[in-house]
Amino acid sequence: MNPDLENMLNQLFSINRANQKPLFLVGGAVRDLFLHRDSSDFDFTGPNVIQTAKEFANKFHYPLVKLDKTPGRETFRVVGSKQHSFDFTTLQGNSIQEDLLRRDFTVNAMAIPAESCLHPQPVCLDPCNGQADLKQKIIRVVSAETFIEDPLRVLRAFRFSAQLDFKIEPATIKQIRGHASRMKEVAVERIFYELKQFLNAQKPSTCFPDFCDCGLLKIILPASEAHQNKIKKTLERLDACIHNPSKYFRGSVSLESEIHANAILLRLSAILYPAHAREKLPAIEVLQFLKASNAEINWVGSALQAGTYCIDNLSSITETNEQRKQIYSFAKATYPHTLTGLALAGSTNPDWAQVHQKNIQQIARYYMETYLPARHSPVLLKGTDLIEKFKMQPGPHFKIILDKIEDARMLGEIATPEQALELAKTLRERLPELTDGVL
Repeated sequence: MNPDLENMLNQLFSINRANQKPLFLVGGAVRDLFLHRDSSDFDFTGPNVIQTAKEFANKFHYPLVKLDKTPGRETFRVVGSKQHSFDFTTLQGNSIQEDLLRRDFTVNAMAIPAESCLHPQPVCLDPCNGQADLKQKIIRVVSAETFIEDPLRVLRAFRFSAQLDFKIEPATIKQIRGHASRMKEVAVERIFYELKQFLNAQKPSTCFPDFCDCGLLKIILPASEAHQNKIKKTLERLDACIHNPSKYFRGSVSLESEIHANAILLRLSAILYPAHAREKLPAIEVLQFLKASNAEINWVGSALQAGTYCIDNLSSITETNEQRKQIYSFAKATYPHTLTGLALAGSTNPDWAQVHQKNIQQIARYYMETYLPARHSPVLLKGTDLIEKFKMQPGPHFKIILDKIEDARMLGEIATPEQALELAKTLRERLPELTDGVL
């Protein structure tokens, strides 16, 4: 165990021993402990747990955040070092057994008494046989009340199934089908959060057929439902690309981090893409409805445009003396989604990807090895230089000159400020020609 985490736990348990009140580690941290998975978030409950949280934060000078002030469900978070956080939630019911029986799935309905947490073989309270389901890799609903109490749990079932690579057992699938329509009662912010957690799994494509069959795609993204068969296959290919981008792009070892870093939004783009491309679905409005952030909306919108651009324009790159300029223009038009656009287009249209495999690999190599390093290097000429050297007044012609100088720098045609000034002089003299006489 991480020494900082062990230190925090010992600090917490010293507070609890002084209070002489039962305290239990519950939920995902218990599940992950038995699965030998690392956790950064730890949930605790028990009588007087809120007072314990306040004393813990106060004594050891940790930040304390109130997450939920609902009477009977108060939750406080203590934020520790190294990104570890401890949540303390009011005990649900009169005992820890009652609390566990109110949880969502058996694998999340286990508890470990605080004094046992650091033992090699901790004591586990497991009224729902969660350990057995862990061994069988099964997601099983705790009770018939689970989805009635919170319809969002139908989506959480798929989140855990994808994240843990577990199978949702048939009786739970049947209940999900029966309660899926009630997802419409859930706040869209909560739905979008869980959807992103689902799409952040290692391979959500394995769960996506059941996800669709239970009606969740139709409820969350109704315009995409008509394309579900295409989306299922697209996600399979996209997952393969995300986990092994060098196989698709051939050879660029640094591709992996760029593709992996955007896996959630790339998968979301793949789900939206068929409707967006064929029916001009306003994907931005869909994301706005889901209360996505502006950054997320801009990312997905740009990725969809890049994917469409790739399909429409990749064939224009030919093996001629102009190929380098064509590849540069392609990268410039699709930046910063050159790779994600190619991945999206290829996953959606495998035949297209096969035909254009050589061009895809050339563009990826150029983008990583030449375009990005050049783009991140200093510019050779600024607008202030045009004012100082040529006494030019700011206006539309500034952009024309600066853009052409930047293109020349990116293409390696010029490399020094002196060369940039010489080119600027030539371009200034050609301004009427470059603008068709209109400024």
